[in-house]
Amino acid sequence: MDKNNHIQQLINSRKLSTNEEYELFEGALQALHMSISIDDIADICKAFCDDTKDDEVMFGIIHLIEQLQGEEYLKTIAICTPDMKDAHDWAMTLNKRIINSQKYFEKYIEIIGDLEKEYKEKMGKSIDSLASEYTSIRAGRANPHILDKITVDYYGQPTNLQSVANISVSEARTLVIQPWEASLIKEIEKAIMVSDIGITPNNDGKVIRLSFPELTEERRKELVKDVKKKGEGAKVAIRNIRRDANDMIKKQQKANEISEDEQKDAEDEIQKMTDEFIAKIDTMVEDKSKEIMTV
Repeated sequence: MDKNNHIQQLINSRKLSTNEEYELFEGALQALHMSISIDDIADICKAFCDDTKDDEVMFGIIHLIEQLQGEEYLKTIAICTPDMKDAHDWAMTLNKRIINSQKYFEKYIEIIGDLEKEYKEKMGKSIDSLASEYTSIRAGRANPHILDKITVDYYGQPTNLQSVANISVSEARTLVIQPWEASLIKEIEKAIMVSDIGITPNNDGKVIRLSFPELTEERRKELVKDVKKKGEGAKVAIRNIRRDANDMIKKQQKANEISEDEQKDAEDEIQKMTDEFIAKIDTMVEDKSKEIMTV
């Protein structure tokens, strides 16, 4: 029987209400001794049960988990224990054993704080994604960033265009691409043709030129609508991250990992971060819209 089956055996027999469940539970514990990893903790925690008939035997799971050590172990416990809805008492026991450990206490509190930082990083990635989308929107002027996502075949490897050519703005609506190797002219031209930038490249055998057509007012207004739509999508992503963060904070409080005052402070900090990122999106939308509408 493999490790996953033994973990499932623990879960299935966690009530410890019959002799058969005792035997299955203790057999699984013995089989899993010294064979589990950090990745197994979340599933093993599902075997905890506040309604078990024998707390002493159930305590064997704690001894099993405590074979693991280190920062990743503490981080995983911090994430998993709030989800132990049917084993709140055991979640508290796990946390107390860590908090009462001089070796782990300070690091554990630091990791719980780091979880909030992770949500801030996720919000930042939403902003980065929006910025990337905005660089691909043509505003009627030459913009080198419109080529950021284009790759060419360079000695059998897909390579960013910027890594094999010099890209410059020669006029307000003209980009010039100077390949570092003349043999790449055709590959670069092909890559631009199959991309979604909507501009036909012209080459003279040495350089490639991209001429950006002037946009009509109607087209500019359509692009502004698209900019606002993408901005709203980014706001939704930020608010979803806020929701996930608040859910995690509430679970931490229920598991007695943090106090009610700490919960409120953490939720206030998450809201502050959310407001800051929403404000950044509003600024990005306004700036991009002005850029598009400027003739």
